[in-house]
Amino acid sequence: MSGRKGKDDVADAIGGAAPAAPPPPAHLARVLRNFIADGAGIWRRGDAGPDGEQRRDWVSDPVELLTETRDADGKNWGLLLRWRDRDGRQHEEIVPREWLDAEGTTLRAMLAAGGLTLSPRPEAKKNLVAYLSALCGQRRATVVETGGWHDIAGRRVFMLGGNALGVPGGAVLLAPAARDDGVFQQAGTLESWRGAVAARAIGNSRLVLAISAAFAAPLLHLLGEDGFGVHFQGKSRAGKTTLLRAAASAAGGSVAQGAAGFVRAWRATGNGLESVAGQHCDCLLTLDEIGQVDERELGGIADMLANGQGKARATRQGTARAPLRWRTLFLSTGEISLAQAITEGRRTVRAGMAVRMLDIPAEPRRGSGAFEVWSIDGGAAELARALAEAARQNFGTALPVFLAKLLAELGQDAEGYVKAADVGRLAEQWAPAGCDAQVRSVARRLALIAVAGEEASEWEITGWPRGEATRAAKICFDDWLRERGGAGAAEDMQAVAQFRAFISTHGSARFTDWIPAREREAMNHDEIATDRPTDTLSPERMRILNRAGWRRKDPAPHGGEVWTYFLTAEGMRDALTGLSFRDAVTVLLREGLLVPAGTKPSKPYSVPGWGSVRLYQVAPDVLADADQYG
Repeated sequence: MSGRKGKDDVADAIGGAAPAAPPPPAHLARVLRNFIADGAGIWRRGDAGPDGEQRRDWVSDPVELLTETRDADGKNWGLLLRWRDRDGRQHEEIVPREWLDAEGTTLRAMLAAGGLTLSPRPEAKKNLVAYLSALCGQRRATVVETGGWHDIAGRRVFMLGGNALGVPGGAVLLAPAARDDGVFQQAGTLESWRGAVAARAIGNSRLVLAISAAFAAPLLHLLGEDGFGVHFQGKSRAGKTTLLRAAASAAGGSVAQGAAGFVRAWRATGNGLESVAGQHCDCLLTLDEIGQVDERELGGIADMLANGQGKARATRQGTARAPLRWRTLFLSTGEISLAQAITEGRRTVRAGMAVRMLDIPAEPRRGSGAFEVWSIDGGAAELARALAEAARQNFGTALPVFLAKLLAELGQDAEGYVKAADVGRLAEQWAPAGCDAQVRSVARRLALIAVAGEEASEWEITGWPRGEATRAAKICFDDWLRERGGAGAAEDMQAVAQFRAFISTHGSARFTDWIPAREREAMNHDEIATDRPTDTLSPERMRILNRAGWRRKDPAPHGGEVWTYFLTAEGMRDALTGLSFRDAVTVLLREGLLVPAGTKPSKPYSVPGWGSVRLYQVAPDVLADADQYG
């Protein structure tokens, strides 16, 4: 909590936050009588000297107890301490009581790192532990590990940065693992933000969607929805970072950087993003430039953020500690898509990833860069510059108002959020008839963002006309569906695209030419299908490495000739790497890319020079209409 705005008022806030705690037990009071705490520090009373004056052994500079802390289950007790460092700066930290062991090594290390001057004498170490162990706060505060929604003593509470909405100030605190690092600060007013940022988004589908996402994140829990991400993909200088800063300006920022301070970089490890996600639980998380992350970790990080659970870890005693949990809606940018980034890391793209992190083109079909319209001289470039400047001066005022309205509407006893029906209705309207469940899931997620944007407009937060957020989300959904290539199952589309790519890429490199017997006789050569290079063989019949099968020239239906490919079982498995083999083969048969062999997908063929080989026959028009599947 070091450096947090308003820290001088913490003690007063805590004082009115909860009923007074019971008085300290008598045995603890006796321990405390052995110490003196004054403006000069903490002292241990000693025996009287020869002159009759009582000795005092110095322990440390002054340390003040603000309140005792514990979690909502009455566990993990601690002390919220306050002190000043040698420069006079004030620090506040929650010290777990488990650190108050005999030596207090971890405790002293943390206090020393915070600038507190400590006595180096061995007995002073024990005295510090004894003094802090005996302290009993007059008040209690509940500590939570993540931001977002919490149920505290039957009350609905939203932790936004270091501020708990819905309870008196100081009654709920954020744990050190997910502490407020100053990105939920405010500047400007709601009116100035509405005019400088939100008003300029009208007519721009990507801007409206991004800003609406800031209001949608708190609705995930209320609607029982999982976390997910939206990835804006587009070329450099298309305005992608402007989208993130505009969205961030609704939620927070920092005094030093404005809304840009709210935007995180993808350049982080999964472990590093866990605590960030915990702080942004039920809030928007913005991640810029996906190209900075290790491609080998990207898929796992995206899944982790959407699934809302970190790694299991051990406590200092070696026992299991519950993993950190969160819900978040994250916005991302990059010049390449999620699938491209994962593929570059030589990892398999699973269909579920595309549902948990939606690839949406950053550039609409009409307009310039990320913008469709701009009511400002200088065009799209000037609009981007104006938005960046506006987000630097106006941030963090919209989301607190939205949450206050939301808490007032919900009440403390509300079971659910009444807008769930609107989300379902929009999703049903948008999803094509007979579409795959994955498409319906994406439609529901973008519909949730639309409903949140409409709610913010109804509460006079954005100033947008009715239907603006819905229109923007529908445009983005249609563009997502178009980029996807259809409304079928992603696994089926991936099987078709991957198989076609394999044939197109390896047609002459991994398939041995199938030379019929009549041609052999004409060539007066003993070998029919060969992979042994000789001076008499054509280039097409050079050595084949890692053979996937054979290819044969057959008459084309409309004249001429066409290659017919035959794959071995090993070749088929190679072509369908990363997919369910049986399911993918079924899809290829259904789509007409494989020629069925009766009731089976393959059959034995007599390959000249090789004898009987069981092969999968590929349809001659395997590459026809390839664009349909990307």
